[in-house]
Amino acid sequence: MRVQKIKIKNFGVYHGINEITLPLDEGKNICLIDGNNGYGKTTFYRALWYCLYGIRHKYKERLDFMNRYALSQGDLRTSVEVHFTYRGKHYQMTRSLIATRENIERVNDVEESVTLLEDGVPVVNIENRINEILPRDASQFFFFDGEDIAKYASLENTEATKEAIEMVLGIPAIRNAIQDLYTIEKGLHKEIKKETKDNKDQQRLMEQEEEISSKIESCKSKLEEAKKEKEKLSSLKMNLQQRLEEHEVFRPIFEEKENLERRKKELEEKLKLMKREEKEIFERMPYLILKPIIEKLEKGYREKLLREKDIQERAILYKAMIKEIDNILSTGKCLCGNRVGRVEERILKGKKEKYEKYLREYGEFSIEKLIEKQQKLNKAIQIIKEVEIKYKEFIKKKGEISFELDEIETELKSIDKKLGDVPDRNEYKHLKEEYEKVNAELIRLDEDIKWFEEEYKRLQIEKEEIESKILEIKIRSPRVEKLRSRLKLVRNSLKALNEYLEKLRYLKVKKIEEEATRVFRELTNKKGVFDRVRINDDFTIQIIDRDGEVVDNEKISAGEKQILALSFIAGLMRSTDKEAPVIMDTPFGRLDHEHKTNVMKFLHKLANQVVILATDEDINEENIDLIAPYIGKRYEIRFLPDKMSSIIVEAG
Repeated sequence: MRVQKIKIKNFGVYHGINEITLPLDEGKNICLIDGNNGYGKTTFYRALWYCLYGIRHKYKERLDFMNRYALSQGDLRTSVEVHFTYRGKHYQMTRSLIATRENIERVNDVEESVTLLEDGVPVVNIENRINEILPRDASQFFFFDGEDIAKYASLENTEATKEAIEMVLGIPAIRNAIQDLYTIEKGLHKEIKKETKDNKDQQRLMEQEEEISSKIESCKSKLEEAKKEKEKLSSLKMNLQQRLEEHEVFRPIFEEKENLERRKKELEEKLKLMKREEKEIFERMPYLILKPIIEKLEKGYREKLLREKDIQERAILYKAMIKEIDNILSTGKCLCGNRVGRVEERILKGKKEKYEKYLREYGEFSIEKLIEKQQKLNKAIQIIKEVEIKYKEFIKKKGEISFELDEIETELKSIDKKLGDVPDRNEYKHLKEEYEKVNAELIRLDEDIKWFEEEYKRLQIEKEEIESKILEIKIRSPRVEKLRSRLKLVRNSLKALNEYLEKLRYLKVKKIEEEATRVFRELTNKKGVFDRVRINDDFTIQIIDRDGEVVDNEKISAGEKQILALSFIAGLMRSTDKEAPVIMDTPFGRLDHEHKTNVMKFLHKLANQVVILATDEDINEENIDLIAPYIGKRYEIRFLPDKMSSIIVEAG
């Protein structure tokens, strides 16, 4: 399928007729469509998908597909027209929506028509013809969003995805043939049973066969139910995983928030404990007020004590002197042995009177009381100093805690602002629990499926043994012999087709694996670490490192998953005879610079026609040289504010 032209009229955000011609030159096979977010890049590939396959989910989409401005101007027709070639024939497909009135509100307000011309001749069964050219389910590998393809790097492919891959590879045709043969086989058994109803041994075997067939059907039904349940849970697991990955981006922020909240709680507890200490300090606060008075009193007592000590020392000295004078006066002799004269006697008596006067004036005084008072004041001053030190330490400590709490509060507000509407950590834990629960259920289902498959095989073998016994019974009936011959032919055909299917599937998987590996080695930024791509039987994909070890898909980055998925899609395309243009929206998703550069260099090899829907963040003057030699057509999506619509124009 090679698209020549796409004509979009009043579809979605697009107003008027917008015509795009795709390049047919294999050397310049890229069509680049530039457009800002919200201008209509996604709408473009939706328009192509709609033209080929019709409504995606609900008929209400018809209302959304019609351009509102066109309706307001009385233009009630929306259409998408695609011209393409396939196996030497030219096709023109047109799907139109016609409103019966301007203000459309209900599905019935819009009528749809579709035509497909094959070399100018109308095709009757359009849906079947398009599915022959490019199956609807297989289109997901040709029209896709660059970020969404990472789902193919999941280890839980849905049944729908596996069927789509098999469809691209042409496997369903063989499966259908096998199913048809099983139907024929069943019919032959029925006829043989009818012909042999009078034979008791054969009748008994027939009853056994019927009983086993019933068990097989029951086992098959339970197996299908288990697979459906697995598909449902796999889809749920993928959804939960995606939500967990979204949360994972914010995990460091949540952890920082939790640490801050934990520290905040610790500091608040410290403040509570400090309340008791604060009470004790404030009970002694009056001492701080009395400190100057007590210090003044203590100083006064200290000075007085010094004075009293001096007086006491003099008193002791004077007492000794009076005693000595009395001794001299009573003996009449001096200490040197000479007699004391009248003059000396008068002098001594004068000094004695002076000393006695001093003693009478100051009297006997005990300094013990002064010492006691001074010690008490010293103790009070010491207590005041301790209170003062504790108070300062307390204020400092409280200030530090309060300051840290303020900083934590500021950081928490900043984190809350960063998180915005992101669900809280509890939801993450809930999602994690739900994910683990679903994963455990999937493990159980895998065990059930394995058991059912083994039981199914066992019952089939038992059935074949009974059928062999039935065939061993010789009945002389030309019709029975003829039916047996046909049954044998059908069985041989089934065996051959099943063997061929397994071999074909194996070869196809190996082919995809080889091609995907070639592409992956070209795209990866870890050429010395990653070695190749492995495709499992269920079409899940994994990376094998240079040591031959399997790399856990859960541990590679989102960008690496995108590269792995793109390699798989490229390998799939190179392994099928299906051909269609590749239309990539948001081509570079979460890719880093090196991955992005590698992908840009590879784009022209992806398919015979490649349409890239990109913003100026994706492709700009800095990197356009990487694809410029391969650009055959370039368009620009322009937004018209007055019409709240967009148009596509060829870039100058």
